Amino acid sequence: MRGLAALLATALLAAGCAAGEDGVRATELLDEARAAEAQLASATYDLQVSVAQDGQTFRLTAEGGDVRKGARAGEQFFRARLDGVPGLPVSEIVVVVEQGRMHLGMNGSWQTMPAPQQVPDAETQALAAGLVHRLAGAVKSVTVKEDALVAGQPVTTVSGVIDTEALFEAFADLTGFAELPAAPAFDAGELAESVSDIDVTLVLAEPTHLLRAAFVDFEVEDADVRLVYRLTGVDVPVKLPARS
Repeated sequence: MRGLAALLATALLAAGCAAGEDGVRATELLDEARAAEAQLASATYDLQVSVAQDGQTFRLTAEGGDVRKGARAGEQFFRARLDGVPGLPVSEIVVVVEQGRMHLGMNGSWQTMPAPQQVPDAETQALAAGLVHRLAGAVKSVTVKEDALVAGQPVTTVSGVIDTEALFEAFADLTGFAELPAAPAFDAGELAESVSDIDVTLVLAEPTHLLRAAFVDFEVEDADVRLVYRLTGVDVPVKLPARS
């Protein structure tokens, strides 16, 4: 899920190609944010996704952590709970990656399988470059505010609006989905009719510009969707959930 926050940052990073002075500054700031992220030995985070419709609100709350460096490098966990969904058979899902194995827990029952292999750095960089290039046209606007205070801490915020139709077209092109012979007819415009444009705000800590929080808001049909990501710990011990 930390990759989702990185994807949002990448989308706004693309704005530097076409959004004037603030877009250029956003590119500089998010380059620094990626450099700061690369220096982390470990990190913990939490995430909340809420969907409000017809007076009801459904929530997914999650926490996670990962180890980047040292003897435990590669270890990570993600724990998610769904609330407000009546009759749902699974209330909690836990994923633990340790010593090359991935352990999946649902309602206290565990399964173990090989952990997915990581994509080589060179291939990751190539994919990221293609993503940034293609997403440039999906960002409608970007605004940078520096020297702000949040909870008494100096921060910089990067806010943007992402064009949903252009975003869907970009992902269809990047994944090759639209060109698959067996794929159904893909119409980004028709798909975007049910999803509003996406408002994104990233909060970067000073002076490193490490990404500390992300706020995402959009509408799907008549439902309001909000995603909130927060980095809760940097270079702290990451305790993996116990498996029964």
